[in-house]
Amino acid sequence: MRANALAFDVKTIRVFAGTTVAATMHNEEAGVQHNLAFSLPGLAHGETCTGPCTTTQSFKVESPGSYFFLCTLHDMVGSFIVEP
Repeated sequence: MRANALAFDVKTIRVFAGTTVAATMHNEEAGVQHNLAFSLPGLAHGETCTGPCTTTQSFKVESPGSYFFLCTLHDMVGSFIVEP
């Protein structure tokens, strides 16, 4: 996904339980810090970087449900749906 103009270009991510996710964020905003965090229990938020930059975090999702992803530094939020 891309972070630009204090927004993510993706609003919803859907995956199946048991999937290993490689979430990559391309921060396109020069001089602006962003990170990518998922509201999954026990998962630390991704690395913060000052744009332009790219970060990737990998994790496995086990439990179906409705979660969210966000930048913890700005009001940037989307839905993360884990289907059975």
